[in-house]
Amino acid sequence: MCAVVAQLVRALVCGSRGRWFKTTSPYHAMFAAKCGPTMASALKMATSISSCIVVGAGPIGLFTAYVLAEAGYEVALIDDGRRGAGWASGGMLGAVYETIDSPDFPDFAKHYALASQGLWQTFLRTINAPITEGSLFVARNEQEVERLTSLAVAARQFDIDLRPCAVPTGASGLGAWYCARDSAIDPRTMLTLLRRACLKCGVSMIHNAVTELHDGRIMLADGEELSAQMIIIATGQEALGHSIPELAALSPVKGQMLAVAGSKRVPETVVRAGRVYLIPRGDRLVIGATSQDDAEDAAHLDLPSHRSLFEEATALWPDLASGQIVESWAGLRPKTPDGLPLLGFSQKQGVIIATGAYRNGWLLAAGMAHNVLQLVREVPAATKNLQPFAPNRFST
Repeated sequence: MCAVVAQLVRALVCGSRGRWFKTTSPYHAMFAAKCGPTMASALKMATSISSCIVVGAGPIGLFTAYVLAEAGYEVALIDDGRRGAGWASGGMLGAVYETIDSPDFPDFAKHYALASQGLWQTFLRTINAPITEGSLFVARNEQEVERLTSLAVAARQFDIDLRPCAVPTGASGLGAWYCARDSAIDPRTMLTLLRRACLKCGVSMIHNAVTELHDGRIMLADGEELSAQMIIIATGQEALGHSIPELAALSPVKGQMLAVAGSKRVPETVVRAGRVYLIPRGDRLVIGATSQDDAEDAAHLDLPSHRSLFEEATALWPDLASGQIVESWAGLRPKTPDGLPLLGFSQKQGVIIATGAYRNGWLLAAGMAHNVLQLVREVPAATKNLQPFAPNRFST
């Protein structure tokens, strides 16, 4: 493992509480022994920070508030009540499909995504949360056969096995590969579970909108001011873009999804082909997702894109035509120019930025939350280790 990968993985895992942070992930198992309660206690004693405000109640914000409160910090979480990208997503924990052969993900980011995925798997088992295990990658044409064959080869470099298998009954394709590691959670259920976990740990929930951040103080829409020793920004630029210069790097990307019920046959696990994914969820099948750059209105559904998505999904799984579309929705994903998150200290004193995970907000939330804990604890070299995600990398 190269030095930068080792630094990023160390940054992800060290400082985590030993109570539920156990994983079989080969990318950070070597560091786990160094990150138990004794080290955590020493790090807590080494910092003068005791209170934190987290702005944003999406996956990253909620997980961050939970991890900080579990570590003993006084935490307030500000929730403006809007349904964000986390609610509108598919809840994919797809580090293999999304990153392993992607030219947009450098090696360190691939290792980071896999390590965060490992954290999620452990956490979900701990709280007995529902999860759709495994994913089937289907090739619909020769180009996709070539891509998935290459993906299987690349995955072996990470000790991950993509097993060739028969195209599942009900699907239309030339070949298929099964990935046990990639999975999906129900984002709406998980948001509720994370809120409950936060409340149980003593997080104060503040239902209000942030209008400004100035000199370590948060100004709310009702005129109230809040202050804390550390403020964590886990939301897009729409709330604080004028106050936090690094957020100017973010641009909104609109994603549309839909749900179908009543089909004769549905897959038993996640099915992915190209941009399309099918997720069995109760009596419905969730279909995602479109991608539209520089969008501003999440409420408005683009009908041609919506129709194109359904037609592509039906071509992959023809029995969808026998069902009915029961829900359609959209969300705005915050994206950086290089597709990697913003994670680290802002040039604003006492502010940490943790946002911009784009399509991988759920996947990266666990890792980013633990990195925020490390930054709050003032762990030596934390900022240096996270330099590839530095929030100011687009302004220098």
